[in-house]
Amino acid sequence: MCCRSASRRASTYSRAAGIESYSEHPLAAAVVAAANEEKINIHTVENFQAVMGKGAKADCIVCYDKHHCIGKLPFITEEHEVQEEVVRRVEALQKEGKTSIVVSSQYGVEGVIALTDEIKTESRASVAELQELGIEVVMMTGDNRAPAEAVAKEVGIREVKAEMLPEDKAEGIKELLAKYGPTAMVGDGVNDAPALALSSVGVAMGAAGSDTAIEAASIAILNDRLELIPYLVRLGRRAVSTIRINTVAAIATKLVFVVLAILGLSSLALAIFADVGVTVLVILNSLRLLSYK
Repeated sequence: MCCRSASRRASTYSRAAGIESYSEHPLAAAVVAAANEEKINIHTVENFQAVMGKGAKADCIVCYDKHHCIGKLPFITEEHEVQEEVVRRVEALQKEGKTSIVVSSQYGVEGVIALTDEIKTESRASVAELQELGIEVVMMTGDNRAPAEAVAKEVGIREVKAEMLPEDKAEGIKELLAKYGPTAMVGDGVNDAPALALSSVGVAMGAAGSDTAIEAASIAILNDRLELIPYLVRLGRRAVSTIRINTVAAIATKLVFVVLAILGLSSLALAIFADVGVTVLVILNSLRLLSYK
């Protein structure tokens, strides 16, 4: 965090963590976790209000300057005056590939919290595996373009859509549906909920995901293991293939016995036996999916 003194830094962090403790956004969780790690006293707030895709507002019951805002720089400028020094600092952090969260009261900006994305070790391998499966991977994020492109380059994603509000992500999904056809959306925050609902298949990362995102999604992964995404694709394709095989086998068996019945070469008992038999085979073939890895 960028502040003029250690005491002011701690005070600003206390307010920021107090507001973010009411938010479901992953960045908010990171701020609260950092405050707990540094054993900073988290202030109690009231009148919390989240502004989707922008930030949050609340009144601190500890500070004399009660009303505070936290979020992206454009969001702060909607209510509070921002010094040119702060603008330059935020721009510098963005060029370094960092995401900036500005903390402000009615008296001006109190501090800037810089965050960097911790790239999971399995991210590059998961993206590469999806691309091998013939899936085009697109990043859609509310973060600034510089840090978004840095992360995308690191994990091998070619197409990036940055600085997106929740409604922008929803429009982005519509564009991808028109461009590529069936589209899956993977998200974990409340800002992803509209896009998850509009996608062909919505996948919520359950461990860090908000309740809103999980409710909007078709699938909820109850951990943060990204390597499960390619696995889900392979399992889905195998399930569809199994359904087709079962359907063809069932219809073919019935057609054979219809022809045999017309030719007088089949009896009712044999037809029933064949129908039950193919049903058992279809079930056994489907149960093979339980051991799929």
